Amino acid sequence: MNKKILIAWAGNYDSTKEIAQFIAGIIHGMGGSVGIRSVDEIRTITPYDSVIIGSAARMDKLLGKTLRFARRHADELRRKTTAYFVSCITMKEDTPENREKATGFLQPLCLIKEPVGIGLFGGKLEYNKIGYLWKTLSRQDNTGPMAEGDFRDWAKIRDWVTEVGPKLIQ
Repeated sequence: MNKKILIAWAGNYDSTKEIAQFIAGIIHGMGGSVGIRSVDEIRTITPYDSVIIGSAARMDKLLGKTLRFARRHADELRRKTTAYFVSCITMKEDTPENREKATGFLQPLCLIKEPVGIGLFGGKLEYNKIGYLWKTLSRQDNTGPMAEGDFRDWAKIRDWVTEVGPKLIQ
């Protein structure tokens, strides 16, 4: 049987969506049937065997729409195999401290359902795509943690999917 995997993503820009699309391509190559949707578009998760929830983080927490989605579908999520990932500037540098902090962002999801895998990925910050307030705050620290750039490590993401994918499609 071809397992159906839903990748539910939440982001305000394209970075998290692009990670979700990359993950979908790898899982499809492993033999999974993949649906990829924004959490805003999903009305039911019933047709899926497994669910990956991916979210951007802002102000040291997941986007509110991610948590609303997970809470709305909590009963069904508890009956499915799940994995979670976060894409954030915190993971610009993969240090033990940053991993601990980013793992904390995912705790509200883990309280709903313990996942088979957690992915902690760097994000992408483009000043021309963010609102005035964020742009102003980010530029105050544009050489430090809020430096503009693409900090996604595609090899790291591929490695994570290679590890967690079989758990989702078996």
